[in-house]
Amino acid sequence: MKRLLATASIPPVCGQVSVHAPGTVDLPEWVTGEEPALASEHAVVIATQMDTDGDVVLSVLEGDGPEAGELVLDADLSFPEASLEFGSIVANVLHRVRLAAAGYTRVRVYADPPGLARSVVVVLDPGAES
Repeated sequence: MKRLLATASIPPVCGQVSVHAPGTVDLPEWVTGEEPALASEHAVVIATQMDTDGDVVLSVLEGDGPEAGELVLDADLSFPEASLEFGSIVANVLHRVRLAAAGYTRVRVYADPPGLARSVVVVLDPGAES
């Protein structure tokens, strides 16, 4: 069963949005520019439509099972403060979600469509709280 923790419309400045540990400086860098998503130890960046095409809806859910969109990333991220931020660092539009515990959390990212996402769904393993 899925539980919605947060959702927001994000201006995808530079054609990307992120999910990351608050204060992280290790955002992954695009290698070819063709990747639909990339991860580092503390962050995920997701390729989206350009900001001139409108905002991207980004939702954070808890639970498992298939989700709308195509799976573009499945990784374990470290959240040292038992919280995560999502949004656009460049646009300074960030939203915070509390997690049940600090540490590594499995994060799955679904994008619709991959590489030019208008919609992004991030699914966390159970244990997060809003």
